[in-house]
Amino acid sequence: MKGLFVPLLVTVVLLGTTATSIQATDILVPSVHDEIYEALQYARPDTDRVVVRTNGATYAPFTMKSGVPVIAATDTIPIVDAGAANYAVQFINTDQLSVLRGFTIRGGAVAVVAMSGVGKIVDCDILSDGDATDYGIDHGGSAAVIDSCTVILDNTGVTSM
Repeated sequence: MKGLFVPLLVTVVLLGTTATSIQATDILVPSVHDEIYEALQYARPDTDRVVVRTNGATYAPFTMKSGVPVIAATDTIPIVDAGAANYAVQFINTDQLSVLRGFTIRGGAVAVVAMSGVGKIVDCDILSDGDATDYGIDHGGSAAVIDSCTVILDNTGVTSM
């Protein structure tokens, strides 16, 4: 009797884990959102950043969101104007990823910027109209950073930083 040859099919199953990665997204202003504060409402902390792309456009006051940088696009200098608000920009309970970069920030009944969290302002012009009680920056953050900024107190002629 001849041997019966039965082919043996060997199946190799690889079991592994599928890594989930969240893609960082630029939320563009203006685009789906016309204002910075609207884009910040939808931004995911530690994942998204808000990129403002219109040179010289004026935006309403806003509060930074922890873990979300707000940056001016290359070759643009957007403006944040406080109008009648107490501050143009506020950092409240923010972290080291809360970075504001490349803006002109002006106005404010109390100060132009309030920093009570850990955050960073970089390459910005901070302009006080002279009506604010605290002028430029109301700084109470334990590790807030102000880097390469110009602070101008309009009615006093004082320039610092």
